[in-house]
Amino acid sequence: MTQMEAYTVEIALNPKFRPMIREVQKFDDYNDTEELIKHFLRCSTLNDWSNFDFEAAFDTIRTPIKQKLAEHGLLELKDYIEYMEDLVCPGDIEKLESSWGIDNNYVYLSGNEIYEAILKCQYDKMRETFESYDTFKDIKEIYDKIERSYNNSLQENINLFDSCIHAEHVNGNILCDFCDIDIDSLKSDVESELE
Repeated sequence: MTQMEAYTVEIALNPKFRPMIREVQKFDDYNDTEELIKHFLRCSTLNDWSNFDFEAAFDTIRTPIKQKLAEHGLLELKDYIEYMEDLVCPGDIEKLESSWGIDNNYVYLSGNEIYEAILKCQYDKMRETFESYDTFKDIKEIYDKIERSYNNSLQENINLFDSCIHAEHVNGNILCDFCDIDIDSLKSDVESELE
């Protein structure tokens, strides 16, 4: 028996791990980021990944990470435009056209063209400002790895999800839209299950 197998048997036989094992076995809410992180921490403590769906986990955190990068101009222009379209009312584009549009026999400039020109300018400024920040470089690297994670080994997925948790802990507001996840509190919650 390997040392890892012996550790797994020791955990299974130790009554203090039973509540945690039950939590891992019944977990199914991959949409709740805080519960997902606690599930990851439990699986890590138990060294049992059989009940952890990395694909579902990465699907949950992919969107807020993509949004964070898009809003700072660190993905493609189309991603920035999509992000801004979620913030801007369609009526605002019509106002642009009536105020700034050109429609004569020689030139037609629509509200959408004006809107996209403004967003391109904003995108370029955002990208210029934030692309050199180490924090955003790290987040972009994590995002790129998530996008390529489908063929990862188990250990690569463990390391990648752990790096996502670390980035949230260090930088905040990465894994969840408009919320701050207290990683230390989540770790304490999981550790208290062993007492």
